[in-house]
Amino acid sequence: MKKFLFFLVYLLIIYSAFPQPQWKVIVGSQYPIMDIYFVDSNIGFAVGGTGGKDKFSISFDKCSRIIKTTNGGKNWILQNPPSNVTLKSVHFFNQYYGYSVGKDGTIIKTTNGGELWNKIDINDSIALNKVYLIDSLKHLIIGEYGRIYFTENSGETWQIISIPLKDDLLSIYFVNNNIGFITGDNGIILKTTNSGFNWFKLQSPTKKPLTSIYFVNENIGYICGGKIQVDSKNSIIMNTTNGGLKWDIISENDFMLLSCIFMLNNNVGYACGYSWEWGDRNNIWIIPHIIYTENGFFEYDECQIIKDYEPIGYVYSLFFINPNIGFASTPNSILKLIKK
Repeated sequence: MKKFLFFLVYLLIIYSAFPQPQWKVIVGSQYPIMDIYFVDSNIGFAVGGTGGKDKFSISFDKCSRIIKTTNGGKNWILQNPPSNVTLKSVHFFNQYYGYSVGKDGTIIKTTNGGELWNKIDINDSIALNKVYLIDSLKHLIIGEYGRIYFTENSGETWQIISIPLKDDLLSIYFVNNNIGFITGDNGIILKTTNSGFNWFKLQSPTKKPLTSIYFVNENIGYICGGKIQVDSKNSIIMNTTNGGLKWDIISENDFMLLSCIFMLNNNVGYACGYSWEWGDRNNIWIIPHIIYTENGFFEYDECQIIKDYEPIGYVYSLFFINPNIGFASTPNSILKLIKK
C-alpha cells in the first residue's frame, strides 16, 4: 500500500513539474480566421473571411478579414484589405513587408505593416492557398491545379513555374533560401534546391491530401494531412530524417483530419484539425482538436488531445513564437497557449 501511495505522489509531482498545454480563447471573430503569422514576439497578423469561389464551392457572403497585434496577442486591430474574398494565407518578411493570398486569384501586399494593402492582379481566378516569402525579392504562391507563381523582384512581375501536375498545392516550407518543399493533393511532395526556380517530385507513401509541412532542419521534416475515407484511416502524419528522400507514416487515425503541423524541435510539436462524433438522431458533431507530442511520433493514444474550449469546428492553423507561447485559429476565434 505504501508503495502504491508513493507511486501516486510521484505521478502528481511529475504532472505538476510538466504541466500540459492549455489553450485559451483570446479574441473572437465574426468570420473564420484561416492563418496566423508572427514577425516577432509582439507583432502578428491573422487573415480569413468569407467569400469567393474555389473548385468546390462559392460563397456569397463576401468579406476579407485581416487583424494585427503589436503586443503579443493581447489586443488586435482590424485592418482594411482591398478585397472581399476569403484570405487563406499570410506571410511577412519583416514587420513592414508582407503578403496575403486567397480565393479568386487574390494577392494583396503591404510595405507599411498593413496600414495600406495593395492588390496585385495576376489575371487568374483560381484559389490561392499559400504564400511564402523566401527573402525580400523571391516569393512563391501556390494554388489549385498545380499552379506555382514565382517572383524574384518583390512582386513587380510574376511568372508561372511549370510542373507536370494538376493537383491542388496546399503548403510550402523553406528550410533556407535554397531548399524548400511543397505538398498537395494525392500525396504530392515537391522539393527545390535552387530557391524555387525548379521543382522535382519526391516519393510519397500516400495518396491522401497533404495539408501542411514543417522542417526542423535540412534533414528532419514532418507532414500532416488526411481525407475522409470509408474503411480506411483518415488522418496521416509522416516524417523524414534524410531531407525528404524517404517519408515514413508515423501516425494515422480513423476520426480526425489534420490541417497544420508545427514542430518546436526534433521531438516536440503540435498538429491541429478536427474530428467528428455521432450525436443524437445520427447528427455529426464536428470537434476541434490540437494534438501534442513530446516524442515526435504523434501517437494518438499517448499524446494529449485538447478540445475543451468553446469554439466548435476546425482548427485551421498554428504558429509558435517560442516553445512556450503559441497561437491557433478557428472559425470564430484565435486561441493562445501559454505553457509555464
